[in-house]
Amino acid sequence: CKCKLNRINELSTALNCSKYNLYHFLLFRHVKGIVLVALADGTLAIFHRGVDGQWDLTNYHLLDLGRPHHSIRCMTVVHDKVWCGYRNKIYVVQPKAMKIEKSFDAHPRKESQVRQLAWVGDGVWVSIRLDSTLRLYHAHTYQHLQDVDIEPYVSKMLGTGKLGFSFVRITALMVSCNRLWVGTGNGVIISIPLT
Repeated sequence: CKCKLNRINELSTALNCSKYNLYHFLLFRHVKGIVLVALADGTLAIFHRGVDGQWDLTNYHLLDLGRPHHSIRCMTVVHDKVWCGYRNKIYVVQPKAMKIEKSFDAHPRKESQVRQLAWVGDGVWVSIRLDSTLRLYHAHTYQHLQDVDIEPYVSKMLGTGKLGFSFVRITALMVSCNRLWVGTGNGVIISIPLT
């Protein structure tokens, strides 16, 4: 574990000592020998290995997801691309080419925030901050396929009287064992079969 800690310290030093004066790291994703680091200022730092096989911490690429700057809230690897949740949009990044391949609105309200992403097969499930609706997008065409509102299921489990004035919001999302696992701010976990 000391080796991993040293690598993170090296990465931290490389980013903080750069002329860009970057902020905190929020997320890391590895895809086919490339590491993407989501930074608090809405920038992705993309790292490659050098010819010697070691991580090149000095020649990284910065990819700005736009203005005004906000945090990148979530990332997931989808085949050889990385989907990033940034404000109300999803950015599909091609790590090898170090460019944004596609961006699209996940929610019409600009003040909304994409919070969780979960990839399974040809679909990517998306949750929005303070929202009870899951959105499904095609992993290749980026087409919106389906909405699933989990509020009725949570109300049925807890009873409408127990919800009171609290609203149902999705706080966790994961795919495991051919099921979509959805955690809510009400303490309810919903497991949806995907077959």
